[in-house]
Amino acid sequence: MSQETAQFQTLMSQGHTAAWEQDWAKALENYRLALLENPQDAMALSSAGLACYQLEQYDEALKLYIRCSSITPDDPMPYEKMGRIFEHTGAIIDAVKAFMQCGEKQLKARDAEHAIAAFKEAIRLDPNNQTVRMRLAMIYDKMGLKAESVSEYLFVAALMQFSGDSSKASQVVQYTLGLEPQNQAAQNAMMQLKTGQQMTLPLSTNGGTGPIQSPKIKQTENLVPLAETLPKYDPLTEARLVALKDLAGMLFEQSEAASADVQVPMRRQIHLLRGTGDLSSKDAERSRARTHLSRTIDLQTAGKDDEAAVELERAIDLGLNLSAAEYVLALLTHSANPQKALKHLQKAVRNPAYALASNLLMAQIQEKAGHLKESSTYALHALKLADVLSVPREMENELVQLYEPILEAHERVNEEKDLTSITKTIQAQLMRTDWREYVKEARSQLPHQPEGSPPIPLAEMLLETTNSQVIEALAFIKQLAAEGKIRTAMEEAFYALTHAPNYLPLHVQIGELLIIENRIHEAVEKFNLVAYLYNVRGETNQAVRLLTRVSKLAPMDLSVRDMLIDLLISSGRMDEAVQQYMDIANVHYLLAELDLAREDYQKGLSLSQKTVTSRTWAVQILNKLADIELQSLDLKQAIKILEQLRSLEPLESTTRATLIDLYLRIGLPSGAMNELDAFLRLLETAGHSDRSERFLDSILDDRPDNIDIQKRLIRFYQNQNKQSEIIAKLDALAEKCLRQENRDGALATLQNLITLNPPNSNDYRRLYEELRNQKK
Repeated sequence: MSQETAQFQTLMSQGHTAAWEQDWAKALENYRLALLENPQDAMALSSAGLACYQLEQYDEALKLYIRCSSITPDDPMPYEKMGRIFEHTGAIIDAVKAFMQCGEKQLKARDAEHAIAAFKEAIRLDPNNQTVRMRLAMIYDKMGLKAESVSEYLFVAALMQFSGDSSKASQVVQYTLGLEPQNQAAQNAMMQLKTGQQMTLPLSTNGGTGPIQSPKIKQTENLVPLAETLPKYDPLTEARLVALKDLAGMLFEQSEAASADVQVPMRRQIHLLRGTGDLSSKDAERSRARTHLSRTIDLQTAGKDDEAAVELERAIDLGLNLSAAEYVLALLTHSANPQKALKHLQKAVRNPAYALASNLLMAQIQEKAGHLKESSTYALHALKLADVLSVPREMENELVQLYEPILEAHERVNEEKDLTSITKTIQAQLMRTDWREYVKEARSQLPHQPEGSPPIPLAEMLLETTNSQVIEALAFIKQLAAEGKIRTAMEEAFYALTHAPNYLPLHVQIGELLIIENRIHEAVEKFNLVAYLYNVRGETNQAVRLLTRVSKLAPMDLSVRDMLIDLLISSGRMDEAVQQYMDIANVHYLLAELDLAREDYQKGLSLSQKTVTSRTWAVQILNKLADIELQSLDLKQAIKILEQLRSLEPLESTTRATLIDLYLRIGLPSGAMNELDAFLRLLETAGHSDRSERFLDSILDDRPDNIDIQKRLIRFYQNQNKQSEIIAKLDALAEKCLRQENRDGALATLQNLITLNPPNSNDYRRLYEELRNQKK
């Protein structure tokens, strides 16, 4: 341990001791000294932030937690602390945003209980926040907590109706009735909508003034796929229910954006967000697709599968690009048109939520067609996916790799009776309502493995082979690489390929050896090929993992990014796809390729509308687009984008200030004053008079001679009976104009001062006359 490291650890230990003894001043002193040793240590930053919070040094605490969040962006803790600080200082809007970010980070960490608690904190501060309630409703929905989900959806529907969007409200209520057809509150809500009555807001469990205790929910290892939370069904039915839920969600996925903007019509929002000139035909197609989708769900519910298939196929033809739609259509048509169903399943299988069911259905189709080899291969893939669900998360990747030699060996099986036996055995194991329990029970009968040993694939019970030679060879290659014997490891890898040429983990290991030898270009080619093969085999997660690795090795290879984005979209991982567009755009931006950056930001913005965090993405991307337009000196386009930002975040002062500045720069002072007046009214309504004062000060700091803004400053202080503050502010503005040799501005400011009749008005009149005479 170096001297610097030892000193840092000593200071941190002393700080923790002081904190334990509630001596926060001493704790903070030690944490600050530790930060001098290591300014980027997240623990030191968060500890110092806590000490500042306890000492009521809220501004300093906030700065420390912001720094901490930039170093550990996936850690929800700093955002939770920022939410507490904002709440304590009265910045409720900022507190709500912080708790929402905390909830999203918790979801990313697959901690559902704490994610729900964070979103409930946001609702406690802003009970009528439609965005947060919709997010919470979807989480409850995906976890199978129907009562909680229905309650939140009905609250969202009531808010939608109150904002004037009764059609969206009706769709949400219809969806809740699909979740719980006998729910009395949902039935009453639908009756109220049909008769034109205002919906009754459901009794919220999120009221009160203290932190809300979340219901006891078991920690989930993975929120997607969601099958674990469903009642017992066979895999095909289970996936069908998940798919219908996703399709129903499409019908009101834009509700957040619709309610967010009370000043700009939705058509104009979409027009600006996508940054294109004419979207009328695309909008029409999208509307028609949603109509067909709505009919599909209604017909499915009524048991009219053939008619539902026709409607769903029309929706797909109009551009509906969802794995859920592909799977449902295949399920509806596989008996009448198996070849068409196979095409749709090849797309659906890329989404982890439908991969197991898609493989099972493809196995059935191929078996009926007499294609026993293909049928048994699909069945083995289904078994692998089911088996992975029965082991701890940290063992999943290792188990997937252990199936590779099994699939490799299966390629050499050609006896019809053996192929038929494989398919029928796996179908019997998995096509049952208790398949999860059955798989776990089967795994419990496998020989016990020593601690640290890899799991045994269930397929070993089915196939009379352990493929131990290939597995041992791979372990030996890794050992040689760890010892630095790279050339020997490479020779062993190529020798192993002669026995298992299609064992993809072996190809991945060769790519790793190439990286160690700094042969990056060859490694990228190898990983690209393996990723392509994984994708062809329907193992999208493995393909995505490799392409993500390649994108870091070769960040400027846009073809890799495009392939990765396509895979992410096809597997329903929309947020990750949007992030990829952001990464590409950021690279173009850093290279000053603004047109290309703008194009990729707009693609990301369009795709973000399909995510549950569309508003968060819109804010990020619109800020980037506004910056590009400002750098390109296209001020009018920048104003259009900033208007969208203002609508999404009406209390964001930076956006308002930029809009006011741009209106003045293009010669539209009336637009600037309208923007300023609207913002001041909004702050007054929200009870943020302190922010109004700071905002007026900030824009007058840049334009001290602007008489219109000065008048609003005067009116603001007069409403609060603060005559002395008005005089002091105007006096300072006049002095600033004089320092800048701006006589006209100083004269106008003095004129405003004199009209207020201050105690020393004669001095101001004398100065006014002197300046006027100098001007002459």
